[in-house]
Amino acid sequence: MKTLCSRKFRINYHDTQKTQVKSMEIQVNMPYFGYLLNYLNANFTSFELLEFQNISGKYAKTLYRLLKQWKIS
Repeated sequence: MKTLCSRKFRINYHDTQKTQVKSMEIQVNMPYFGYLLNYLNANFTSFELLEFQNISGKYAKTLYRLLKQWKIS
């Protein structure tokens, strides 16, 4: 049986009440690890978080996301 090389990560985070620290362990197989690091952001639209947070309307946020897809940098 052939085994794949893998990489493990431990992520620590606070619970919703911020009373205790919890942890989560993630294991990624190496062939997919490079994709996660290098190409994952190629399939998503990036925008300024502060700009987006200042928009209050539900439809305005949807329009903002759609328009940002067509912005030429």
